[in-house]
Amino acid sequence: MTRDADVRVLRSLEEIEPLQADWKRLASQPDHDWDIYWSELQNAAPTAQPYMVALTDGSQLLSALVGRLEAGRVSFGIGYWKPVRLPARRIVIPMHGVLGASSDATLAALVERVVQDVRDGQADVAVFEFLEEGSALHTIAKGLRVGFWMRDRVPMRRIHRYVNLPATFKEYDRQHKGLLQKVRKFERTFQGRFEHRVLTQESEIEAFCEGADAVVRLGYQRALGVGFLNSDGDRSKLRAAARAGTWRAFVTLVDGKTVAFWSGCQFGNSALLWWTGYDSSYQEFSPGLVSSARMVERLIESGVTRLDFGGGDAAYKERLADEAKWEETVCVYAPSFKGALANSIRASDAFVGNLSRTHLKGLANRLKTPWRRFMARKQASGQSGLPASGSPQPRAEGGPR
Repeated sequence: MTRDADVRVLRSLEEIEPLQADWKRLASQPDHDWDIYWSELQNAAPTAQPYMVALTDGSQLLSALVGRLEAGRVSFGIGYWKPVRLPARRIVIPMHGVLGASSDATLAALVERVVQDVRDGQADVAVFEFLEEGSALHTIAKGLRVGFWMRDRVPMRRIHRYVNLPATFKEYDRQHKGLLQKVRKFERTFQGRFEHRVLTQESEIEAFCEGADAVVRLGYQRALGVGFLNSDGDRSKLRAAARAGTWRAFVTLVDGKTVAFWSGCQFGNSALLWWTGYDSSYQEFSPGLVSSARMVERLIESGVTRLDFGGGDAAYKERLADEAKWEETVCVYAPSFKGALANSIRASDAFVGNLSRTHLKGLANRLKTPWRRFMARKQASGQSGLPASGSPQPRAEGGPR
């Protein structure tokens, strides 16, 4: 940090907008996109507002932590069941919430400014989400000198998987034996009836949303309120990315109907996955895997070298990824009764969640499977009035397209 540098908290568009050019200059991750940030924040209003800890040198932005101040909750749950939910005012610094290449001293100053707001009662808890274990920000957040009740005693952990893409699709296929055979089987079976599409334009968003919604609306994810929801927020996020030229969606159709989709954004030579889904009535033909293969083929052609599957685990991530990193969410709690209560609730939740993702992963997966099937049936029964997707009518003749 220089002598003239100043650390301050900005809490409105009017305060932050003059730094827009510097923000875009310092952005290095898809999560940093200016338009996506404001789009998501607008859809979270009025329960959320901007929160930016900015290091400036005169009028120039040097580095920042970018997040939100929200009326959220701290909860305890077992799997999908959340019996305890404590309303809490939270400062959230999301994954990749750092703008600029910051030194350890700069990061420490920015983090300390967040902690000061918690001490002053501006929030019940500060949440530094999904910090890569061993990174500079993780080390600083874990090493904060705070009181016993302010300290996060059981940080929540999760795995984050990536695919480092080779120079050619042929090499990618060699790394995943049997993948191309599945693609050929699908394309032979539905010869003349299938199509793989790449969507990037704002004018294509409506068709994407209709097709993706038809795939996921009968599944367990929709019942749990996760994944692609076809909400105003999801659509706004897609529009912001399309206008910025970063939206990428890969859709596989049979007889004009979506049977699998992948959607995210591309930022330089990196691509980030937001949502995926497939029509389970085509499960015999592995439509999700087939669509992912053609997606990777297009990404390699466009110069992408790294595909980020996003946090959390899934069977397809474990199968396709070649790199995995552990992340921790580190919290700092207000020195108050509510802060101490939130600390105890979250510590219990993190302890159970960490066990289910590590030592008890097998048991947790066995318990989740019947629950997901139950939720899918419940969702399907609630959507019985909607038109169901057509049943596959495969053709056996013909060669690969």
